[in-house]
Amino acid sequence: MWWVLSVVVSAAALLTTSCGGGSSGSASTSDSTSSARSNPATTDPATTDPATTDPVTVTSDATTSTVDPRPIDETALQLANLANFHEEDFGEGWSAYSPSGPSGQSLTDSTACGWYDGGPLSRLTHGAAQDGPTMQLRDVSAFVTSRVFVFPEEIGAIEFAGIANSEGYADCLRTNLENNYNRNSTDHFTVAVATRTDPNLGTGGFEAYVQLSTTNAAGEVLASAVVSVYRVQRVVIIVFEEEGALELADHDALFAASYQALVASYGRVSAAVGV
Repeated sequence: MWWVLSVVVSAAALLTTSCGGGSSGSASTSDSTSSARSNPATTDPATTDPATTDPVTVTSDATTSTVDPRPIDETALQLANLANFHEEDFGEGWSAYSPSGPSGQSLTDSTACGWYDGGPLSRLTHGAAQDGPTMQLRDVSAFVTSRVFVFPEEIGAIEFAGIANSEGYADCLRTNLENNYNRNSTDHFTVAVATRTDPNLGTGGFEAYVQLSTTNAAGEVLASAVVSVYRVQRVVIIVFEEEGALELADHDALFAASYQALVASYGRVSAAVGV
């Protein structure tokens, strides 16, 4: 589960979460998230293919799909579960807001950002798309989750990484999040792509980065979401970090814990694939 804040937190709750206010919390995100993107890998997997950009995108945010009649690909499922974040990857103060499970983004889910007929997401086997648990820091508006795609071959992971590093993919994420906010509230919210750049992009399997900023009708910044995409051979790890207005210490704790979980994920999947 992701885009948690758009579903469970009202605008009033976001505005009163911290004495620091929404704007300061979001403003601090850019610097801290960049510094948290140190290379967790011991090697540098191939970076994205620049030819695979700007896929056909969609604006719906369906998270369910028809039942997949195919047998489960047990090898892909086990690798996905290794690569996803685990509850034990997080330290004190963190708990599972929602459990892990199938992401629903597979051959049958043509609503997923980056999906197109014959594209890499359409070639995923049954069980190869899994979500980790959504983790929450205490009772504040700070959430982390992961999503893993295990492609049949490495070329599929490279293709998807190229898609994720495109303007079209970022705009699809933006539209989905904005729709979620406005679907669950009578207030009007606007989501913007704050940046798609990070100084560590293209190193250590760090393939794509999107930072999204949510404002209300008055122009006040209420929340920030960061989507980062990593690749280890045929495995793609997508990290979602969401925060409302947080004290600086909680903001720092969010991204430190997420990076700690990413390092643990890299360790498990690298050992499994022999990197």
